[in-house]
This record gives sequence, C-alpha cells and structure tokens, in this order.
Amino acid sequence: MRIVLMDHNLNIGGAQRQRVVLAKGLMDRGHQVTVVVFYPDGALQEELEQARVPVLTLGRTGRWDMGVLVWRLPRLLRRLRPDILYSDRDLPNILGVLLRPLLPGTRVVWGVEDSSEDLSLFGGMFRVLRRVQWRLARFAHLTIANSLTGRDVLTRHGFPGGR
Repeated sequence: MRIVLMDHNLNIGGAQRQRVVLAKGLMDRGHQVTVVVFYPDGALQEELEQARVPVLTLGRTGRWDMGVLVWRLPRLLRRLRPDILYSDRDLPNILGVLLRPLLPGTRVVWGVEDSSEDLSLFGGMFRVLRRVQWRLARFAHLTIANSLTGRDVLTRHGFPGGR
C-alpha cells in the first residue's frame, strides 16, 4: 500500500516524533511510505532517511509562501498516487480534503492532536484554520484523535462520530 504522511515539518515535537514512529512502523510492515513536509531541514528528517523512509520537502519559506502549496503539493501528490494520505493538523488536513478530487482512489485520513475548544487562546490565523477544518471534517474518510477528550471536542464541532 502506498501511504503519504503529510505535515508542516519534522522539527522536534510530540506530533512529529509520532510521525517518525508511524512511518518506520508502516515501512517495517511492508508498506511504501513517503513523508511530505512543507518546511525543510527538520531535526527528525535524518532519522527517517536512515530508516530509508523517503522525505520530500516542498521548500516552503514562510507562512505566506503559498505557491509551494498551490503548485508543488498537488503535482507531487498526483505523482505519488497514494492509497492513503494521512495529514496532520489544521492546514495539512484542509489541503488534504481540498486536493481529494485530484486524487481518485485516495483515502484521506486526518490526525488531530488538540482538544482545546477555546479559540480565544490562539492567534487569528489559527482560529480561521481551525474553523475551516471543522467545516471540512465531513470530507475526510477518517479522523484520528489523540485522546477521548479530543474526540468529544471534535464531534461537538461537526466531525462525523463514526469516522
């Protein structure tokens, strides 16, 4: 099975560490895994490369560098033709479902690692992306929450409970 794991970066953090463990475990089980990240040179990239997990970087240079997401990402995903596109966090999740029509046969799986409902704790861009993600949730084939509390928060905001 061809699986693409997509996230912002491979910097050191809990979600990124989880991505490395998942990629290596899937490779060990015989799947063809590729990790796609928006930003280059994450500290965990070398670990994946040593495990022979391909890491493809879009080369995004900053928040407003949208060209790589609009032009490079769709072309890359069409070339990879994943059976599963597993994205994580707001922007990658949103892009995953928006690109779904260009990827026939690809199952889109979202990872969500946040159980906070109080959006006033976050900046304006985060709040916008979070609301868009809540609205687009029904277009993901499956959502994986990292906690029962997170699952409950997501279903309260429109995520399909059965997926």
